[in-house]
Amino acid sequence: MLRFAPQHWWKTNFTGNPDDIAEVFQAEFGVTRASDPKPVLATFGLGPCIAIGGYDRRSTVGFLAHFDKPKDGLDSFGAIYHILRQYVSPDTARFEVSLVGGQDGCSEGLLAEMKRVIKGSEVYPMDLVREETLGSWDCNRSLALDTRTGQVHAYNPLIKKDRVQRTALDDMLTLQTTIARQVYPPHPPE
Repeated sequence: MLRFAPQHWWKTNFTGNPDDIAEVFQAEFGVTRASDPKPVLATFGLGPCIAIGGYDRRSTVGFLAHFDKPKDGLDSFGAIYHILRQYVSPDTARFEVSLVGGQDGCSEGLLAEMKRVIKGSEVYPMDLVREETLGSWDCNRSLALDTRTGQVHAYNPLIKKDRVQRTALDDMLTLQTTIARQVYPPHPPE
C-alpha cells in the first residue's frame, strides 16, 4: 500500500484550497509566483523519481520539476531557466531548493545529478535547504511548494477533485522524453 503521509522534515500535508494547485507529473515542470491564480506547485509519486523545488523569497517565484532519469536534469534546466528569466533576474534571485524522492539502489545517479545542478548552477544561485531522498520502494513521497509563503508540504493528490487524468499515451510519451515539458506556465509578468 502506498502512503501519502507527511515526511519528517515538513510536518503537514498541504491543506489549502485545491484550486490553487498546479500539478506537475513525471517528466514535467512548472513555474509560478505568489500573485498567480495557481500559486502552489505540487507533485507526487516520488518513488524512484526525484522532485526539485526552488523558491526565491524576494520575488516569490518558484519552480518544481519531477525527474526520472539523470540526463533529464541537465537537459531540462535550460528550459526552466528560460522561463524563470521572464519573472526574476539572475542578478537578484537566490533559490532555496528542496529535493524529495528516490529509492535505494536505483536513484543514486539521479540524486547526484540533481546535486550537481544545484551546486554548479551558473545562472541562478541555489542553496539546498531541504532534502528527503532515497529510501525503500514503498515510500511514496510528494512535494507541494506554496509561493505565497515559501512553505513546502507533503501533498495528497486525493484532495484535488478535478485532477487532470493521465492516459496511457501520456505515460508512453513520458517514457520517451529526455527533456521535461512545461505544464504550468505562469501568467505573464506584470
